Order: sequence, then structure tokens, then C-alpha cells
Amino acid sequence: MGLKPILLLADSQNLFWTSGETLFLKQLFGDKPPQAAVYIGAANDDQPEFYQIFQSAMHAAGIQQIDQIFKTFSDRDKQLLDKADLILLAGGDVQHGWNIFKQTGMAERISERYYAGAFL
Repeated sequence: MGLKPILLLADSQNLFWTSGETLFLKQLFGDKPPQAAVYIGAANDDQPEFYQIFQSAMHAAGIQQIDQIFKTFSDRDKQLLDKADLILLAGGDVQHGWNIFKQTGMAERISERYYAGAFL
């Protein structure tokens, strides 16, 4: 399986960007949008308002299963991440987020999902 693109977006507004009348994310996904998308807000301490923006963008892109992975990285979170076709790593304090990724084992699981074909 080929690797999906890694998208680096400077602002969440880019999740809503359109080319003509078509949402950029829909163009990126083509005829087969991801089935499950997860938002990881470790770098911003899981602030709910940023997850809500993500939810809106994913709904607009046609994705129905949308979940938040919390910095505590529970067993439920691990199961959700293991099934994700799209993973968004939220902005914020990058070092803080990275420390959480490493301490919880989230970093390895994110990498595994990417190499298994998830958008990152």
C-alpha cells in the first residue's frame, strides 16, 4: 500500500478551503473518503473548541466516524487510533505534545497507522 500524504496545515481554516466549489479535503480523498477520523489534541491540552472545529471539517468532508483521542491515551483511545484512516495532530505547544506522545506510546501507534495507510 502506498503512503498517504502528510499534510502540514498552519491553521484550521485550511480544513475548509475550497477550490472552485469543491472542498479541498474531498478533492484529496477522491471517491473514497476515510471512514474514521481522529483528532489528537495533546499539544493544546485537549481543548474542546479545537476538536469542535475538526468535527465540523470532517462532517463537511463526508466523514461520519469522528473521535477525539485524549492525552491520557486510554484503552478506548488506543482502539480508536488503531482504526483511524485520518489522524489530525493539533497545534499548540509542540514539545508538550511530543512529550505526551512519547510517554504514552502514542507516537509509535501514530507511526504504525501512517505506514498502514492513514492520512496524517
